[in-house]
Parts: sequence; structure tokens; C-alpha cells
Amino acid sequence: MKALVDTNPLVSALLKPDGPSGQIFQRWRAGKLELVVSPSTLAELREVLRRPHIANKYKLSAPDIEHHLNVLRNFAEIAPGRLSLDLISADPQDNHVLAAGVETRYSFIVSGDHHLLDLDEYQSVRILTPRDFLTLLEANPTREAGNEA
Repeated sequence: MKALVDTNPLVSALLKPDGPSGQIFQRWRAGKLELVVSPSTLAELREVLRRPHIANKYKLSAPDIEHHLNVLRNFAEIAPGRLSLDLISADPQDNHVLAAGVETRYSFIVSGDHHLLDLDEYQSVRILTPRDFLTLLEANPTREAGNEA
């Protein structure tokens, strides 16, 4: 199974490894699913993790943050970032996530962002919360390791 993961689940995966996002990330690290991120998501992830209230609360050092980003850069698929969409006017910064999902033709976008979740689906790309995507993985364990979309 393949999924594009938005910034907020990636942050949650690092900060709360036992939560739904963390469990998705662990399955990816175990080779049980394929994960894609957009270049904009990586930039946003760096910025969010460096925010003092997050870095201080979770004791994230600059090397910790770079390690997390390098794992994603080296082992996740990176969307080309050539497609541009202007569909989400309420929060235009969310358009890059939707564009990456369409561009890579993955069947799922995993996000906690209501602007994306409110779409439910766009051009055959389903948009799910981390919990809903984890439930889908658990309901389809044979698809998890395969290359089906």
C-alpha cells in the first residue's frame, strides 16, 4: 500500500511514536508500506520541528531533527513537485500536498488537516486521517506489503 503523508502526521510520528501516525511510520520503516513526501512537506517539517515550543518540550536537538529529515529524504519517495494546484483557497499552503498526491498517483493522502480532509477524495486520491489510514491497513494486512495502490 502506498501513501503520501502530510506534515502533521510526520510531526506526530516523531513526537508520539505509539500513536496512529507513529504506527504508520513504524510500518513504513519495516517495509510494510510505501511512503511519499513532497519537497514542501520536508521544508515545512523542518520549520515545525525547529519551533522553540516544540523543540524544547520534546528535547529535539538540531541533529535529531536533521536525522529525522534525512531518514525521509533517503528512504521515502520524494514527489517531483512539478504539479501546481490552486484548489484549496481557505489555506493555499495545503495545495502542495494535494498536488503531490495527484502527481505521484498514490491512492491515499494521510493528513490531519481539515482543509484536505474536507475534500475526502480528489482525482481518485482518498484523503484520510492517520487513524483511518491505520484502520485501513489493519483491515487489509495482505495489501500492506504489496505494491497495490
